[in-house]
Amino acid sequence: MYLKTPKKYSSSRRKRHLFSRKRLLFYIVVPLLCAGGWWIYQQRDTLAPMVGGRLEEAVYASGDVMSTMNAPTPLPTENPMNVINRADANWMGGRVEDAVDDYGAAVNALPNDVTTHYRYALGLVIDGRYTEALAAAQDAITADPFSADAWAVQALAQARNGDYNSAIASGQHALTLDPNNATAYAFLSEAYLGINQTERALAAAQQAVDLNPDSPEAYYARARTAWLIQFDSATAIRDYAAAYDLAPYRVDAAVNAAELESYYGEGDRAVEMLIEARDANPQNPDLLYMLGDIYDRVVGDPNQAGDVLSSCVEANEDYAPCHYKYGRVLIKLEQIGQSEGYGRAAQMLSDAVRLRAEQGVVDPYYNYWAGEAQIYLGNCAGALIYLQEGYEAAVEQEDAQVASDLQGSIRECGSSQSVAPPATTPDADLAQPTLAPSTVPNA
Repeated sequence: MYLKTPKKYSSSRRKRHLFSRKRLLFYIVVPLLCAGGWWIYQQRDTLAPMVGGRLEEAVYASGDVMSTMNAPTPLPTENPMNVINRADANWMGGRVEDAVDDYGAAVNALPNDVTTHYRYALGLVIDGRYTEALAAAQDAITADPFSADAWAVQALAQARNGDYNSAIASGQHALTLDPNNATAYAFLSEAYLGINQTERALAAAQQAVDLNPDSPEAYYARARTAWLIQFDSATAIRDYAAAYDLAPYRVDAAVNAAELESYYGEGDRAVEMLIEARDANPQNPDLLYMLGDIYDRVVGDPNQAGDVLSSCVEANEDYAPCHYKYGRVLIKLEQIGQSEGYGRAAQMLSDAVRLRAEQGVVDPYYNYWAGEAQIYLGNCAGALIYLQEGYEAAVEQEDAQVASDLQGSIRECGSSQSVAPPATTPDADLAQPTLAPSTVPNA
């Protein structure tokens, strides 16, 4: 049985109120929204850039997030200390080419490691890359402005670039930082030598040895002064050899010692020293040139000389001495029937003249042999270009011997436009002084 509920208490009927909350809220909010919209419309010129900027930032931020999410995983970077350790091992083992590459990579990772910068700069000097060496030496000073070694190696780099006065200033500043720095005295000696202050050069080199009898740089400096000032080949050979024995990275000392040995000592010892250094530095142009020259001039084996010089030309396309010497050797090989013709020799000698000209130098010996090669090819017109230029340079340099030879070849070409190749190489020792080897570092 169910009781009947009166209608006024029924759940389907609710009591009506006089005011509706929803309607009241509608009448309040809608006018505010309209007014706000109208205000935004009126201020649209001001608000548009702000809103656009926020939207752009949001878009860029989302782009960065997506780029980061999609970017490949970075490869692990080699520990710079591993590079340094490898460089040091190559350095002490005499593998200068490899050491320079490693030090060059390490200096970027260790910008304040002055030892790395110093070795990098010195290695570039030894490798004959003087312009790069100067920049590396300046970086060494930036790494530590109070390092005497950094200022000393800058002095050496400046001297090798021909700026002797700046080199002296740098070397003396190194001594103000460390009055007993043997390296600074050694490199100052080279700067003094460059401006022909021979007594100061001798004194600085000896001071370097006295301060540090175990310094390879000191023995290298004393060897240079002994030869270039006193013409004491025995002392120079001994000191160059001492520098190389103390520091196998001083490949330049090995080259200079071998050159002097080939004139005043034992040719076999010279070859042995250069082969040892070449095994560690197979592309060093000074070393390859000297080994090829000794094979040709002392050993008398143009075939071995040609092999060495060919590798030098391939590895160092801009190194004029190897082009020149290889051209000379190819002429000899052609004359004994072991070459394919004078064309290759003529090309090497022409390249040698061109490379020297790019350095702002006219070498009358280079021009003489470039002209001779053209004569062998029957091209007197081409030969005269080289011969005339070489003759003018020889007169200017007051080299009477080569000037006379050049003049003879010019007359020969002037009387005939087609000259048969001679049976023997004219004046085989013309391009190499018989009493003294080169006096220029890394020549």
